[in-house]
Amino acid sequence: MPRSRFEKHLSPVPKIDWAMAAVLERAMVLHLSRKDLAQMACVSYETMRDYIRKSPWDWPVDVRERLFKSLGIEIKRTIEGKEI
Repeated sequence: MPRSRFEKHLSPVPKIDWAMAAVLERAMVLHLSRKDLAQMACVSYETMRDYIRKSPWDWPVDVRERLFKSLGIEIKRTIEGKEI
């Protein structure tokens, strides 16, 4: 297969951050601004501007939980095992 000039931009492809995707999708569908998200999370607008550039897993736990609850996002933790 011939090489594409865009190939260098595609590898390595980072994994999708589903928590960030869920936050951004809910904000878009509900027409929420960063200011609205900041109010829901009980943080300042400037702080939310910093947080929204990072993964929600890097946010303080209380901020993440408040925002997820306000947006109707449920966190489920799972453990997977592989055969040995």
